Amino acid sequence: MESVRGTAVSLRNCRQCRVVGCTIRNVSNHAVTIFEGKDCGVVGCDMLEMGGGGIYMIGGETRTLTPGGHYAENNHIHHFARWDRMYRPGIWMSGVGLRASHNLIHHAPHAAILYGGQDHLFEYNEIHNVCQESHDCGAIYAGRSWCLQGDVFQYNYMHHLAGKDGGPCNGIYLDDENSGATIRGNVFYQVLRPVFIGGGRDNLVENNLFVDCPQAIHLDARGIGWASYAVQPRIDKAIETGILCGVRFKEPPFSTRYPKLAGMLDDEPAKPKGNIIRRNIFWQGAGVNLKRTGWDKHPPSGGYRNAWWHHIEAKVFDLVAFENNLIDVDPKLASESDGDFQLQRDSPAWEIGFEPIPFHKIGLYRDASRASWPVDHPVTPLPQVHKH
Repeated sequence: MESVRGTAVSLRNCRQCRVVGCTIRNVSNHAVTIFEGKDCGVVGCDMLEMGGGGIYMIGGETRTLTPGGHYAENNHIHHFARWDRMYRPGIWMSGVGLRASHNLIHHAPHAAILYGGQDHLFEYNEIHNVCQESHDCGAIYAGRSWCLQGDVFQYNYMHHLAGKDGGPCNGIYLDDENSGATIRGNVFYQVLRPVFIGGGRDNLVENNLFVDCPQAIHLDARGIGWASYAVQPRIDKAIETGILCGVRFKEPPFSTRYPKLAGMLDDEPAKPKGNIIRRNIFWQGAGVNLKRTGWDKHPPSGGYRNAWWHHIEAKVFDLVAFENNLIDVDPKLASESDGDFQLQRDSPAWEIGFEPIPFHKIGLYRDASRASWPVDHPVTPLPQVHKH
């Protein structure tokens, strides 16, 4: 399907319908949209040169936390958002219980994946060279709600990510109190800022591999700082009405599914409590980015506790749990130069309880439903100059 004015395929209120093995290119809006319904999927497709985004999925019932079951799997999505440059991602997910897995997304001016809602699964995706015309952006992004709970990011490979003119770009961006997420078993390579937690609570960052990233983790206290003007009225309203971010968070099913959220108002809700950073590997690798950008000599400052691997606001530093991380010790990768990030048998990471990352399973896989094989996706090197 090509040369389409509008969206190529639109599924509305459908059940168990699939778009499989299609090539969709040169369309003026999205490649595929799925609105409501249940258990619909986009599998094995090639999508390129869209004026808008790739796959747009909305499904599930927030009030009851009923999953929608829609999924995007094994798709190659690239060179999109040609007309609408911002907020037209490769995959958009909104609702409850949707999945994006084994997709390859690259070369775009803004985000690879935007999402909202609860209990989404993002796994085995490869993302590179997105956010190329943006600042304050994320390859995967969501924010503005404590109630974005239960989202899991695992076994993704995110690499060669920088913003416009080499400016900061976040890998997984949990913005404005985004909370209750699990970031586990991911590989970040040459990403200027892999994990960004913007004032959220109860996020778990564990068993990830950070290689040649000038700053691996950011966490701030905006709820009791510059953003308190917006945060505190929402807290006051929740105390008065029992409704937070549009949901009755202190009643089932939210209270039973997310008990920490239900008790938030009794535990200094504006503070980013409960975040855990454990069993991660922080390794400078060849140090290419550090030397090129100058972040090793001039790290960001201004009320933050800085190390090359973290940027944590000082007034909440003691609220963060750091457990058994391997920092600046050679983890003995199979071959960083060849892009093989599996650990050798004698890696010191095994001593901290690090669990193997199934790196060979990440990304596209050969299957009868794939629109094309093999798949070529050249990587663009990061810009040589970083502008602070």
